[in-house]
Amino acid sequence: QLANCLPQVMPKLTESLKDAQSRVKDAGKAALNQIASVIQNPEVVELVPLLKNALIKPGEYLGLALVALEETDFVNPIDAASLAMIFPIVYRSLRGRSGAHKKRAAQITADMTHMVSTPTDLIPYLSRLSPQLELLLTDGSPEVRLTSARSLGRLVRSLGEEHFPDTVKTLCTGLFADSTSVERSGHAQGLCEVLVALGPERLEKVVSELIPQAEHEHAYVREGTMWMLAFLPATMGMHFSSLIPDTLPVVLHRLCDDTDSVREVSLRAGQVIISQHGMSDTKVLLPLMEEGMFHEEWRIRKDVCHM
Repeated sequence: QLANCLPQVMPKLTESLKDAQSRVKDAGKAALNQIASVIQNPEVVELVPLLKNALIKPGEYLGLALVALEETDFVNPIDAASLAMIFPIVYRSLRGRSGAHKKRAAQITADMTHMVSTPTDLIPYLSRLSPQLELLLTDGSPEVRLTSARSLGRLVRSLGEEHFPDTVKTLCTGLFADSTSVERSGHAQGLCEVLVALGPERLEKVVSELIPQAEHEHAYVREGTMWMLAFLPATMGMHFSSLIPDTLPVVLHRLCDDTDSVREVSLRAGQVIISQHGMSDTKVLLPLMEEGMFHEEWRIRKDVCHM
């Protein structure tokens, strides 16, 4: 019964550990000990002293706890009590300033989708976890953006779109926002991971709806489309082959865009497609590339040679 209440209890409990009154702190520590006593996962039991220290003195122990969690080989499933002890540490790290902490916390979040007793144990935490991962898609560190995107994709794959009703819409809004190139690229990574997690039908439907945005009047919208096509091949792997006839001509056409950033991202997208599918989809790629080599636009001819 206690374990089932922990998602609601732990946020208040962690606040009490920072209270100015020593009696409140002591009561919080006593409650923390009681929660630790119902943990069933043997690997987490061994980490309990370190996890408690990380909650009580995050400045000293938070990084150590993250490293220990990342390096632990979990053989047994993580029960609800274990998850309640781990989540505040992960969430605090996701919101922190350290890029290394954010990357580790996002990776631990991704791993938890496979380690929990049942994926539904994560549902009580999604209201805080999902928005934070979406926010990290705009982080200045490419590694943090990538890890957060993959973590978000794994959560969607494990729990289903019904628990993320607005995620695709939110990511599309960020993809086409008049913001920075870094932010658009981060939203593109997140969107690709989520769409692949949702399955081929949903992915092809959304991609077919977004590709026409490559002709949008605003350059930042065109650039957002190119970022999506730059990340989609790596996310889909060999399954991207079926989309090459529809996507590569769009990429080639944008090589002569009036805006430098759109041309740069388009070249990157084309290079990714050629690098990953040059050997396996030669018969599809060659006619499109030959057409680009003899295109009337000199920029297209030049950049095709660089692919």
